[in-house]
This record gives sequence, structure tokens and C-alpha cells, in this order.
Amino acid sequence: MIKKHRTKPEILEKLEVLQRRLLELHPKRDEVKQNYLRYAAGYRGEKAIDYHLSFLDPPHLILHDLRLFSRTSHFQMDTLLLTPSFTLIIEVKNLAGTLQFDEHRYQMTRRLHGEEEGFTDPRLQVQRHKLQLEEWLKHHSLVLPPIYPLVVISFPSTIIQAPLTNVIHAAQLPFEIETYKRREGKAATPFSSIQRVSDKLISACRPKEVDILEEFDLTPGDVQRGVQCPECAKLPMKKGRNGHWCCPFCGFSSKDAPRSALQDYNALIHPFLTTEQCCDFLNLPSSQFTRRLLQSLNVPHNRKNKGRVYDLTDI
Repeated sequence: MIKKHRTKPEILEKLEVLQRRLLELHPKRDEVKQNYLRYAAGYRGEKAIDYHLSFLDPPHLILHDLRLFSRTSHFQMDTLLLTPSFTLIIEVKNLAGTLQFDEHRYQMTRRLHGEEEGFTDPRLQVQRHKLQLEEWLKHHSLVLPPIYPLVVISFPSTIIQAPLTNVIHAAQLPFEIETYKRREGKAATPFSSIQRVSDKLISACRPKEVDILEEFDLTPGDVQRGVQCPECAKLPMKKGRNGHWCCPFCGFSSKDAPRSALQDYNALIHPFLTTEQCCDFLNLPSSQFTRRLLQSLNVPHNRKNKGRVYDLTDI
């Protein structure tokens, strides 16, 4: 049973918006693109194991994207599997090529297309998460069955060059979990207790908030203004008839394009804006036109006529 579902990372959503809103020749565009591709690959890899987890027999609870605070820092687990007899922390890596693990130096080397690249061993990362989770449980006077770390490689054709017991392919995951079940034997903890602990974990989860402009040392001035065409991504679109906005480049028309532009503002700049800020960002002809547009979109505000502030968090 999935108790906490997997969601698209906030940073990935913001990177998608930032890519669309940066000029083609912006000096940071390539860096943004590479980060987007890295996060997108990671998210695809995490979703890939959901299929294999669907084969598990109950009783169990699955918590995805669990981010907790322990001592002085946060830590995030890709997937936490809770059962009455054991707990499994699953760290997912979506890496192609040939992976070689150095047992002594705890370094992972990847060979791909004739090139070799070194990575921090993901076994260290998931082992650290184990220690942090144990510390968090102790601090909150909570108990779970024995906790085990596991690294799952989601890319199916990746070659793992080492006889490791805690690094497996995604397809092996259901069988590996069955091995843990047989090894641990009879359930040590009532399932009702597991459920209570899972509720506490979810309640303590704090998703990371990302200031994407700060992340790349950008300012709002680096973000392109205007209503962006959802079809060809060019801007600005122009206000047409009957509430439609038309793209002068590809001819596409849309009623929702201004709403999408405000969502872009929320993702990149701030969840609140004034009429003047909206007029500037959407490249609109006047404050009066802007107020009518915001009213037509039912954007909530603080109801003050002077200094009115609009809330974009739920549009």
C-alpha cells in the first residue's frame, strides 16, 4: 500500500519553467539544461521502480520522497518500505553504462561511450540515510523493525561489475524483498504500530523549497517577459477576441495562456504580486487592463483597493 505517493520534484518543475523563460543565448542556459536533464533522469528512474513495487504482497507501507530533519540537516529518502519484520531504505540511481564499485575506497566508477567517470558510492549515501533515520526515530521515541539500505539501479541495461549484496537492478527488487522477508522470519512489530510510525513520518516530512533564480545566480531581470505560447514557446502572445490570446508566430490561440504565465511567475519569482508587477511581467498595455485580466482569471487577492496584492499559490 502506498501511504505517501511520489510527486514530481519542485526543482524539476521550476527548471522546466526556467528553460522556457531564458533567452536562447543566455550564458546560463546550458547549465540550466544540464541540471534539468539530470533531475529528469533521476525522477524517471524513481518512477521506474513503482512498477516493480506493485508486485509486493501485503502487509506493507510505501513512503516516497520522505524528507526529514535530523540534528543539523535534512535528508531525503527516495523510497521507504515499512513491513512488520523489516524496514528498507531504497536509493534509486538511473545510470547507464558499466558500474564498478571499489569496496575499499567506496567509490563508484562508470564507463560509458569509452569514457570513465567517478561518482560518490551511492551505498555511502543510503547508509548515511539509515543512520539519520535511526537517529530521527530515537529522538522521537519511535521504533521500526530492523532497517536495511538498498541501492537500486533503474536503467535496465546497466552492467553492475561487482558481487554486491545491496546494489541490484530494479527488476530484481520484488525478489530481493522476498529474501528479506524469509530472512527476518516472523513479524516483530504489529502492523498497527507501523501505521502509527508512518503517520508520524509523513507529518514530519518537509519538502525542500527551492529559489531557482538564486540557485543559478540569476535575477528576475534574466526572465523573459510576456504571455508565452504553449505550442511553440515563443512570446509574447497578443490579446485577441473573446478572451483568446493569439501567437503571432505559429497562430495558436488559448484562453489559459495568461494563467500559465502567472504560474511561471509563481515558480520563478514570487507567489505574490501587485497589479504593477503583473502588468510588467505579462507585458500588458495598462494597469486597468491588468486588473480586468486578473479578475477574469479569479486570482485571489487581499481585497484592498490600494496596494492590492494577488496570491498565485493556487491558480
